[in-house]
Amino acid sequence: MLKKIIRSVQEKQARWKELQEKLLRNRGSTTPLTEQELMEILNAAIPLLLAEQSLIEFNAPVVICGDIHGQFEDLLRLYDSVGWPPEKRYLFLGDYVDRGPQSVEVMSLQILLKLQYPNDYFLLRGNHEHAVINQSYGFYNECTSRYSVNLWKRFQVFDQGYQFFAERRCVTVFSAPNYCNIFNNAAAALIIDKNLNCKIV
Repeated sequence: MLKKIIRSVQEKQARWKELQEKLLRNRGSTTPLTEQELMEILNAAIPLLLAEQSLIEFNAPVVICGDIHGQFEDLLRLYDSVGWPPEKRYLFLGDYVDRGPQSVEVMSLQILLKLQYPNDYFLLRGNHEHAVINQSYGFYNECTSRYSVNLWKRFQVFDQGYQFFAERRCVTVFSAPNYCNIFNNAAAALIIDKNLNCKIV
């Protein structure tokens, strides 16, 4: 089933690339994508995301990224410094939306990249991808102010952009620097090479 969906999505590669280029042409401003174009992207992505297993298995190397929270320019800087897909395989840990000013742009680009590189671009769902949360923290308002209308968790910011736990067996990665212009934190990404060596950048 997943292979059939991936084939279907890949038939429209030129379209996804065209929409990505349109989105990136206006870097620094709100999305030039129309509501119809956004619906086209979402309609293609939903079956793909729903068909994926809840446990994702893939081989290193991989770049693991934490919270983005609507900070589109910082997401672009991350790609510019670490490498754009498909040059790098990515795993995002969720919390793409809310709080930052450009959640629509962040989600649009994330989904377009998933559509173009379904086997090398992985998106996990964070708590801010839940309707109850993003209705309270900004994504809902951002969407409804620009388009039609069709639990809070303890949030930690780490000064270095990452924090190890459980005797270094677990790590939290935070990829949004100077979070909301309130915290003077750095951003980080975790790169795991094919030998499973870890490097934080």
